[in-house]
Amino acid sequence: MSRANPTEFAILGLLSKAPSSGYDIKREVEERLSHFWSESYGHIYPMLRRLHEKGLVETHLERQSGKPDRKVYEITPAGRDALEAWFAEPPAPQRPRNEILLRLFLGRHANPEFLIRDVRAQRERFEEARARLAAVQERIGAERDPHPDRLYWELTLSYGLDAFEALIRWGRETEARLKELPGEKASENP
Repeated sequence: MSRANPTEFAILGLLSKAPSSGYDIKREVEERLSHFWSESYGHIYPMLRRLHEKGLVETHLERQSGKPDRKVYEITPAGRDALEAWFAEPPAPQRPRNEILLRLFLGRHANPEFLIRDVRAQRERFEEARARLAAVQERIGAERDPHPDRLYWELTLSYGLDAFEALIRWGRETEARLKELPGEKASENP
């Protein structure tokens, strides 16, 4: 199986937990993975079809009273083998795309007020995301019966919390440095 598309492995990993519909997979991505992974319905369903064509998942219809039938996907033994092979390989390098950093790099051509506004808005989004992760960490820590995936959830949460803390600190420092520019016209709003 080609390593070109990690979405296939994200879906296989989610299906290894339990059979799910495309809607269930999207909800799981939004509720549990969104701080480090995102997928749209427009990407999930073609991937599910591709995984089915490759024999890595199988499907069945789940009858529902008063609602349309649900198409449920389940990982096959070949899908588990592919997922295991994916874990055996190191992750592919990723090239980040960060518009804030692009704007700062070219910032000499901008009104510093705009840069401060953008950095501040991003820092505030990071603060909100950090608060959401801290709430999840608190919920997981309060669970009496440890889930077998708890350690792995805690590790990803720790990464997210540490990363957001560093990005928030960077945002504050960057705002302060931009405000020190000669002839700075930016407002002093926090």
